[in-house]
Amino acid sequence: MEKRNFYANEAVPLRIVIKNLSSQNQSFTIYERRDDTVPPYTTFQPVVYDMKGRECETIVPYRMENRYTADAVKDMDRRTIELRADEEFVYSMNLLDVYQLVPGNTFRVRSYFFPNFGEKNILYSDNELRFTIQADTLRPLKMDKSEKTNEITPSEITLLVLNAEKSKNWQRMLKYINLEEFINSYSNFIQSYSRAGRYEREEIRDKFKRYLCRDRADYLLNYEIISEDIEDNNRIAHVVVEVERFAPRITERYKYHYILEKNSNLWLIISMEASVMKGVKQ
Repeated sequence: MEKRNFYANEAVPLRIVIKNLSSQNQSFTIYERRDDTVPPYTTFQPVVYDMKGRECETIVPYRMENRYTADAVKDMDRRTIELRADEEFVYSMNLLDVYQLVPGNTFRVRSYFFPNFGEKNILYSDNELRFTIQADTLRPLKMDKSEKTNEITPSEITLLVLNAEKSKNWQRMLKYINLEEFINSYSNFIQSYSRAGRYEREEIRDKFKRYLCRDRADYLLNYEIISEDIEDNNRIAHVVVEVERFAPRITERYKYHYILEKNSNLWLIISMEASVMKGVKQ
């Protein structure tokens, strides 16, 4: 989790990281249905408890029917994920898609991983996270017309970056990104970057710049700010954007969660997490 406090009308995203710690290739199976609108509760199963240790009310259909997961996956599609040594796989899930969580409370979550239901092998997360859902709702994105300020808001910075990518104005796009922090959002760079020395890091940052500025087949089509939330310290901001990218058969929809940090009077993007949004936009 990138934060531990959420508003009542806000998603509660959980990132589950699977890493191959062995020296050999390892694989696992993901069970899902192609028409599912939310990630399935099969291979990855976070369990949420209240502060008294009781599991919260589930809204997973097969669990509500008192069916075992091994039985539920029998008619699901399967895809195999193979990881090389030290390679990671990141899976994101909104906890509100699997649990009925009452705002105004604090919860604990631990994740369970089922690599293959045929082998009855279960792994669980090393850590247990605690988070709170406030009774208050997320403040709507608006600017008081009476407020006179020359400061560019986090949402405006985010729109500048997305617009720069769409128009391929790479210099402008990089202007509003803190590369030293932003590189941590990309698993294909973070491992080599964290281990590199000073001069090697400069080379990796240059490579990262070229990666960000590449021509993508899934180019940007549309984007819309969903919410903006500035933390009480006025140093960290969260901006959520709905993004549409080109795909050969159907437009792909994503939810981008940007984190920005205030540097003097300018907000810079330091992190971004993308999750797939299924279903047709209304």
